[in-house]
Amino acid sequence: MSEETKRASLVQPKERSLKNILPYLLLGGTFVIVLILVTIAMLLVTGHEVAETKAPTSLEGLAAEGKALYLQLGCSSCHPSEGRAGGFGPRLSTTNLSEDSIRNTILKGKGAMPGYRFSETQLNKVIAYIQALKPL
Repeated sequence: MSEETKRASLVQPKERSLKNILPYLLLGGTFVIVLILVTIAMLLVTGHEVAETKAPTSLEGLAAEGKALYLQLGCSSCHPSEGRAGGFGPRLSTTNLSEDSIRNTILKGKGAMPGYRFSETQLNKVIAYIQALKPL
């Protein structure tokens, strides 16, 4: 680029007209609208009413120990139980998963849930508690 061209570009830089930036504004606006619509759809899908969960009143053996682990390990922060609302994970009292499916989900994770490392004994206790949960 010659000296004269450099000086000319400093004195009169390219105009920043609406015509030049309009495509970027439209693209950004479209992205924001799509993002809002996806968020609303997700809230509608995950925010539906479900029967409250009631933990069994008398748990025996593994299920009773599983409840203690479930609470101690923080499972209830994502999976509400005992009639509490909230949590962003599914209510485990309404699931129809087999024992193997529950085991695989706990160990390997699924969706937003990470996998967890439990001993075989801990895992059996938590699974027994989950299987003992019943909807109201």
